[in-house]
Amino acid sequence: MSAWPITGCSTGIGREIARAALEAGHHVAATARRKDAVSDFVDEFGD
Repeated sequence: MSAWPITGCSTGIGREIARAALEAGHHVAATARRKDAVSDFVDEFGD
């Protein structure tokens, strides 16, 4: 298992890369420009 820093996780390819990494069992450090977008990401994928 490794840690993946991924920017732009609120939508698009960043979100899909983060989803794939999490499903593969990796840790993800997700960032986005809007705080609410990161909150939505955490709500969907967990902390």
